[in-house]
Amino acid sequence: REDEWEMTGIIPGSRLLTFFDEYRRYDLDAWLAAFDRIADRNQPFVLVCRNGVRTRRLGRYLHGACGWSGVHHLAGGLRPWAESGRPMDLPPDPAEASPDKT
Repeated sequence: REDEWEMTGIIPGSRLLTFFDEYRRYDLDAWLAAFDRIADRNQPFVLVCRNGVRTRRLGRYLHGACGWSGVHHLAGGLRPWAESGRPMDLPPDPAEASPDKT
């Protein structure tokens, strides 16, 4: 989520797409359509969130219900990544973070 990206930062090279809005609502069909525009079903990819819980669930859904292969998620999320000194970037301006631009 954009508010989390501002607090945690992002992994360099990340494609930014949030599943939940600030009110914890989601539109699965819209999210899947946006995701399909930025991810390649034939290439492995990693889903990332702050603590790994949401992306673990979403990854299971993408693999089981949608047939995506190569689905991974960053276990533990961004916190352990950042705490271990791995590279982090500031998030782009929200207007620049749309799936078609990042």
